[in-house]
Amino acid sequence: MIGIRSSTWTLAAFIAGIILIFSLARVLAIVLFVATLLSILLYPVVDMLTKRFSRGAAAAMVLVAFIGVLLAGFTWIVSNIVPGFTKLAREIPDFMVRLSSLQDQIAVPPEAAGYVDHALRDAANTAMGIAKKSAEGFLEAVSSAVELIAIPVITFYFLRDGARLMQYFVSFLSKTEAVRLTVILDEIKVMLRKFLQGQGLISLLSGLIVCCYFFIMGLPYGLVFGAISAVAELAPVVGPAVASILAAVLAYAYSPLLAVKTLIFYIIMLKINHNLVYPTLIGKATKLHPVAIVAGVLFLGHIFGVLGMILAVPVLAAIKIIFEHYARGKRDKFE
Repeated sequence: MIGIRSSTWTLAAFIAGIILIFSLARVLAIVLFVATLLSILLYPVVDMLTKRFSRGAAAAMVLVAFIGVLLAGFTWIVSNIVPGFTKLAREIPDFMVRLSSLQDQIAVPPEAAGYVDHALRDAANTAMGIAKKSAEGFLEAVSSAVELIAIPVITFYFLRDGARLMQYFVSFLSKTEAVRLTVILDEIKVMLRKFLQGQGLISLLSGLIVCCYFFIMGLPYGLVFGAISAVAELAPVVGPAVASILAAVLAYAYSPLLAVKTLIFYIIMLKINHNLVYPTLIGKATKLHPVAIVAGVLFLGHIFGVLGMILAVPVLAAIKIIFEHYARGKRDKFE
């Protein structure tokens, strides 16, 4: 009984420490979290190279290659997508004028015209507001050169010394707690790796599909909305819904029928992603019910904003793993 209470207090102290770090040092928490995710993602490659090179050399090679890929991707984004975002922002007033003229052409009843206009503007403003906050949050997180440098440095040490750091940490615990904590962290590590791989694939597929749709339908800003859809997939349900509203409003500025087609396209894509692709790639890793995902996204989004929405699924999955282990331990103790 004493061991169970000790384990529970250890878990409570660990969770309280994480919450305190996020509350008092948010940038530090983000840096540590990103470095942890990167190390979890790259760990298998480093393990494979360690068979031929030292651990430090393998970690350095993998990290340098990963940073090179990121820089190449960032350069391509700055060259091809950022100008599209800038142009779209400048043309928003023109789109609003087109929306008003289209309402006159399709003879919307006077009593409904004001409501339609108000609803469209609210939808566009809400979607753009969320997109703007997302961009501001991202820029705020990576605006400091010190934090940008700290992420790869910490990731390198996690890749090189992760196992030794874990052994040092668990050495302060009892043997039972050390074994349990090691098993829990191993499960969380595997879950996060599968989640990152699955989430990356879903975002990539969504972005490519949206780009193809815009190209086929002759809509402008295909790369922009492809990027929006890819990033929106990081916040399940809420993000894709915002992306669909933005795309439908843009399409409505050209044709009401095109707006309907665009909305149908996004609904079909959402259904396929979240009924087939998402459960296969991520659902098996996180084992979370859709209701828990939606509730978690809304709850953590309300507390931490866009960052909370993005972290909701892995955080809930980690909590679920921890809860199941400690609940199972208590049940076994009393049986």
